[in-house]
Amino acid sequence: MKEKLMTLAKFMQKNIAADDYELWVYYDETQNMRFAQNSITQHISGDYIEASYRSVKDNKIGIASTRQIDEESLLQMIKTAEEIAQNNSPDPNVTKSLKKETVPKVNNYYPSVEKLDTTKMTATIKKVIAFAEAKKAKISGILTKNIEHCVFMTKNGFSGCVAATEAEISMTMSKDHIETKVAYSNNDFLKLDIDQILKQLEEQFNSLAVMKEMDYETIPVILRPQAVEQLFGYMYWLFSQKAADEGLTPFTNQLNKQVFGKKFSFLSSMEDQDLMLRPFNSNNVSQTIQWVKNGKILAMPTDRYWAQKINLHPRISSILSSKVKASLKKQ
Repeated sequence: MKEKLMTLAKFMQKNIAADDYELWVYYDETQNMRFAQNSITQHISGDYIEASYRSVKDNKIGIASTRQIDEESLLQMIKTAEEIAQNNSPDPNVTKSLKKETVPKVNNYYPSVEKLDTTKMTATIKKVIAFAEAKKAKISGILTKNIEHCVFMTKNGFSGCVAATEAEISMTMSKDHIETKVAYSNNDFLKLDIDQILKQLEEQFNSLAVMKEMDYETIPVILRPQAVEQLFGYMYWLFSQKAADEGLTPFTNQLNKQVFGKKFSFLSSMEDQDLMLRPFNSNNVSQTIQWVKNGKILAMPTDRYWAQKINLHPRISSILSSKVKASLKKQ
């Protein structure tokens, strides 16, 4: 697949007439098996290749994409993007595309997901349904398999390829007044421990069996990893050097200051193979970055435009979108 995507990207390169450009070529294969009310209800599978082109001419940007990958369609997409750029207004925030860099080696691709066929998916869901039936409960959810490949190239010499797999299951079990949910994903299907996931579902289910009256009070709470992931997402949305410098977030003037508790540290790691390690995005090549250490903010994400303006190296790690590791519960 890599060779096919590279061939398409190089064809596009030969036919581009822009001052600067970025181009992506994706391949995506997905299988979704849904279940509801203790029955498998739907199985959907499919794949596609998509090409995307960002053209820059006189600081004016035009973007177009297509899933028709014959040469005529690709040429039409290139023409469309360049016409959009020609008719657009100049963008004052334009920066040059990425230069040639060494892309860190990561392992996001696991054969266990590639080999996850309909038979194995069905067997997994049958096990889940049998578990719910033993509880005289109803269960619904989805099991997903995803494989992706992509190629990214720029006018300034960057060229990168990445492949990734992911298996994910989410389910909700209900009975009478009880309803609870679990969801897990991993690059490696062999690490998607269904028995352990069902054990957690059972613990949550049993804990809700008896309803108790509670007085109004402040209650200390330990968040599950999934809740921590969502909390981090909201925090990261505000966690920006540009926004802080412009006085738009609570992190304004807080760099190198104690903002969080001393037990809180936050980093993007290129070493943890349990995470989806994306080695690059359109902004930069990913790196291990310590954002917060023992409650003190050491760095904030900075895109290439703002980094250039304040004479700072860009600090945006594409792996920040990764799932929060379940081992957070060990902290």
